[in-house]
Amino acid sequence: MSYLAYPPRLPVEFSESIAHLINLTMKIKHEVAINKNEFTRFLAQAGRAPKHFRAIPDARTALLSKQNRKSRIWVSIVGAPQWSDTAEIEDNDKYALYCDLLRNLEALYLTLQDGGVCPLTKATTLQRVLVRRPVLSIRQLAEDAIINESTAKRWLKKLESRGVLSSHLKDGQRQFVNEGLINIMNKYMD
Repeated sequence: MSYLAYPPRLPVEFSESIAHLINLTMKIKHEVAINKNEFTRFLAQAGRAPKHFRAIPDARTALLSKQNRKSRIWVSIVGAPQWSDTAEIEDNDKYALYCDLLRNLEALYLTLQDGGVCPLTKATTLQRVLVRRPVLSIRQLAEDAIINESTAKRWLKKLESRGVLSSHLKDGQRQFVNEGLINIMNKYMD
């Protein structure tokens, strides 16, 4: 019997979250590659293209660009911004991505189980939301975890103080970015 609200999880239980994050990484990689090619092409036409250019969007900017501040009613009618096709990745890189994501999810789970962020009965729910949305707002967390917005804000601030999340202003709304996941995604953007 465990003293925790939920016993420690086996890596197999994270497989759905990892599959979602791998798919998201491939979609972001495809979008970032298109942006790099279009930007470099534009510079080449102007005669100023460097041989190796890396100063355009990464995983963070791609995810932040998909965040919108429209009303809930507008999003339910129109829908959330859609991703285009996915990119390809080699099997070795896919395995390494899987391992990195598994380590990140385990660290996140242990941070939430450590206490102090949210009640232990809500730790699994909070982890699912953080994995489903590497960039999220207070409202999105409140709706996905079925909690009050003030509670969502308190949880996000605690995660920010622990270094799990960082906050950015986008379109006048604070967005919280899961830095561990973003760093892993950026690692596989080349």
